[in-house]
Amino acid sequence: MGWKIPFRKIVVLMWMSILVVCLTHSCWAVESDAWKTLETQFTKIQYLSQDDLKHFHDSLNFGPGKWSAKRIIESQGSSGLESSLKNKVDAMYERVQDILDMRPKMAAVRIRVLPDKKYLTREYESIYKARCNVRSWYLYEANTIYINSQDIHEGILAHEMGHAISDHFLVIRPPRVSAEVWSMYVEAHLFDD
Repeated sequence: MGWKIPFRKIVVLMWMSILVVCLTHSCWAVESDAWKTLETQFTKIQYLSQDDLKHFHDSLNFGPGKWSAKRIIESQGSSGLESSLKNKVDAMYERVQDILDMRPKMAAVRIRVLPDKKYLTREYESIYKARCNVRSWYLYEANTIYINSQDIHEGILAHEMGHAISDHFLVIRPPRVSAEVWSMYVEAHLFDD
């Protein structure tokens, strides 16, 4: 009359359930509260590990420019990875604004630093329900730049910052092609004097 499931099957089923939970735990990290946040003047950098933050920092060879006395003073007093990264990212953001000659009033742009291509792909596919064929992207609705800490350089970040700034500058968002042209222009002129 009762349940007649052999003890062995119950144990196997329990172990399989535990295994599935353990294997999918790494997927939860991207969607969980495991994100740490580093706030700068213009951005909120979100990352999962200090290694990701270090990769991001080391990939950006950009610093406070001679066009900002405030940046020079701040950079001389900065020590440590986080302070240095804040200065790099804010200097780049200001440079992108200068190149575009656009300074919109907007909330801080979130930069989500994903650990690798696998995480980037998973995030893209969960948002767009499509195959990922990009190295990074900007999502207007979330005011978020998504990047891969293992595959980032100044041009990529400046390009995506260009999208964030141009999308918030006009009352109506510019057409996709126009925004792309402006972001390519930023990338091409990032290091011009």
